[in-house]
Amino acid sequence: TEVESEPNSGSFRQLVIGEYQSINTLDPLFADNASAMRAVQLVYEGLVRLDNSGTVVPGLAKDWQVTDDSLEYSFTLRSDIYYHDSDIFSAGTGRRLAPTDVKYVFERMAKSSVPPKAAKLFMNIKGFDSYYQEQREVYYPGDRRLEEVSGITVPTDSTVVFELNTPDPHFMKKLATPLAAIYPREAVGDT
Repeated sequence: TEVESEPNSGSFRQLVIGEYQSINTLDPLFADNASAMRAVQLVYEGLVRLDNSGTVVPGLAKDWQVTDDSLEYSFTLRSDIYYHDSDIFSAGTGRRLAPTDVKYVFERMAKSSVPPKAAKLFMNIKGFDSYYQEQREVYYPGDRRLEEVSGITVPTDSTVVFELNTPDPHFMKKLATPLAAIYPREAVGDT
């Protein structure tokens, strides 16, 4: 791995990494090989991540609570996370991470415009399977009745809650996958 500054480029930094497979996208939902997954992890962060020993540690979430029945996971987001300045934002200035970004990412997983790999990991979230089926089977958007995944709620401006149908001992590790990386809705656009 090599990091260098380009001459006359201001703050531009270039990262050169050697990978044996092509990296065709930096969209987490389209990452289809180990090289792309590693690249996604260099660019994005999830609610949680795995440390070197495979233990789940905070990422964008500074902490979380799990109910005794292991059916509800409440994540408190860090307040010091801002997206980089970019033309994708209306003012050109990066904004603070919001729990609605998390909800958007998970609902995007269910859309027919993206591969189903990520969605398959999260079918146990309450209402996810129904939302997924409707997004993929009801082709005319005007005929769709579900506006959201009912088991993902945003009770405050710093909290996102996931409600599961049944306990899943691997839920936290699933959240650590690059497929569950968080990004702003504005970065996706219409395509």
